[in-house]
Amino acid sequence: MPLFRRKKPIVLVPRPRVDPHVEAGDRVRLRTTGASGTVLRVRGRSAVVEMDQPYAASGTSQRIYYSYPGELEVLPRVGRMGAQTLYAEEPGELPE
Repeated sequence: MPLFRRKKPIVLVPRPRVDPHVEAGDRVRLRTTGASGTVLRVRGRSAVVEMDQPYAASGTSQRIYYSYPGELEVLPRVGRMGAQTLYAEEPGELPE
């Protein structure tokens, strides 16, 4: 038996933000620290990122970072130079 009567009906609110689509080989930037790296593999809601610069964790230097797609910002591809793909590392680098 409920102890009170609900005044308003329950309304389900959808999530406003959708996680970006991340694939292996994508260049990404962490939204928390701004560090960048390359996605090695994605399984469901888990992503493994190889960072460009090592970071300190538990007193050791590591390059592999375990993340989820909601924490990652995919860097857009802006072109190619030979066999190498170029990415917009800075926010204002997109071509007009």
